[in-house]
Amino acid sequence: MADAYLDWAYDQWLTKCHAANNVALPGNSWSPLVNPPAGTLTQPSGFQIANYSIYAVDLQLQSISQTTAPTGVQSTSAGDTIYNYLASVDVSMKTTVKAAPITVMARRVFQKVIQSPWQYAIFFNDDLEIHPSPKFTVNGWVHTNGSLYASPDGGNPLIFLDPRVEYSVPPPSPYQVVGYAPGDTRGTGTSHAGLAPGDTFAANPTAASRQDPFGISPSQFNATDTNPNNDGYRELLERPNTAFTDPFTSGTDQNNNPINPRYYSAADVKVLVDASNNVTVLLGTGAGTPITGAASDPNKAVYTAIMSTLTTGQTIEDWRENTASERLVTLDMGALKTAADGGKITGWNGVVYISDTSASSTAKRAVRVKNGSAVPTNGVTVVTDNPLYVQGDFNTATDASGKHQPTALVGDAINVLSNAWVDANSTSTTAPNATSTTVNAAFLAGIVPTDGSQGSKYYSGGVENFPRFHENWSGQTFTYNGSMVELFYSQQATGRWSDAKYSAPTRNWAFDTIFRTTPPPGSLMLTKYTRQVQYNHTNFQ
Repeated sequence: MADAYLDWAYDQWLTKCHAANNVALPGNSWSPLVNPPAGTLTQPSGFQIANYSIYAVDLQLQSISQTTAPTGVQSTSAGDTIYNYLASVDVSMKTTVKAAPITVMARRVFQKVIQSPWQYAIFFNDDLEIHPSPKFTVNGWVHTNGSLYASPDGGNPLIFLDPRVEYSVPPPSPYQVVGYAPGDTRGTGTSHAGLAPGDTFAANPTAASRQDPFGISPSQFNATDTNPNNDGYRELLERPNTAFTDPFTSGTDQNNNPINPRYYSAADVKVLVDASNNVTVLLGTGAGTPITGAASDPNKAVYTAIMSTLTTGQTIEDWRENTASERLVTLDMGALKTAADGGKITGWNGVVYISDTSASSTAKRAVRVKNGSAVPTNGVTVVTDNPLYVQGDFNTATDASGKHQPTALVGDAINVLSNAWVDANSTSTTAPNATSTTVNAAFLAGIVPTDGSQGSKYYSGGVENFPRFHENWSGQTFTYNGSMVELFYSQQATGRWSDAKYSAPTRNWAFDTIFRTTPPPGSLMLTKYTRQVQYNHTNFQ
């Protein structure tokens, strides 16, 4: 009976936590707790319920002020902040043996944990598939809010070095046996029925709670209503429609300081390009203020500096997207570094948002970042709701301490073009030759999910192809240091992995530990809710 009451308390706690997104609520937010409805539990006569409550507590589980939000406690894991609540119930029952009642005093800690997704080598909101052909090693934390399907596609080892490998939805059968997701028909043969010799996990993957961006749960989405602001986590990349309510309108960080969940609102520099390649520049967080090159504009110098980093109207062909012309907005990272480090972009917080607003199913648009071997001091986060291409070595220059800058690239999809890329070669009937290239940046993007309804070629591409390739990388190496985060299905770059024209590189990939202490500019937080081990005390009077 005590267990059931605490489960009912957890449901009430979770409901209000979700309604407040990632805000830490005071303890009296659940006072009084509602008892289970009559008839929910079969209760013999003589039961008495007392001390049914939820309290905000400190790290030692001591009660604190119930009228203010609890102070987050930094855990031993870098960047994690924990808010503790203690749920309690005393259940007493008289017996026929003794006149005095038997009392069970049940207690359970509910935890709200806020952390950065950039602490993970791989974080997926959807099913995580990883099926590399060459030997592949993952050296950091792995989490999926869906199911985990891990097995090699070629007989070479797939190795997870860190014991923290988590899934939130158990696959239909143990991951070691299934290997491949339902619908991925490559997994129907015995040769693909499990892990190959030499495959290792530092520890068996474990079930774990969901982790939702900014505490916004999927239950708050509705892609079928008229509200364009609540369709899913891709909203983080999109511009809000102010005529409708918006679950992403505000949030707080680990210390309850206000932040802008949407990257558009968080960016100090916003660049919007229309169908005629006209450029609008807005300065400042929130909606931003339009600035121009007019002599009367006090931000003329800022406008000039930003415009010097941009080139519009260039086109390439993307075979995966089956298009002969994908129009680009190109950001020159070297020019941006000059402008930012030279103080020409006043008040800039390191986040730049670029969108070609004319993108449609028939008008392919994208953003490209190039000349990025050196990025602005203290890092940069480049965001677009279009597909994003990173061309050539990126963030490879180091500071006086030998470290590169914390940097993120965020888009509908992330595409990698090598140092050898030439736009004109994209129209070749064969994949142009790549040369070895290094990128040091966190990636946030979408995927095209596996769909076996039309044959085995409809594989998502897996983590090994999360960054999309377009060249002949045979004999060349793509060196990557970063963190890969997937939150949604791509809506503009919807071409299938099997339609891409490329040969895979040698993948020299590693989680970038710089993100454990210094995440890239902009706030992207995850919230998870957990029930810790319950402890009971039974009093026989």
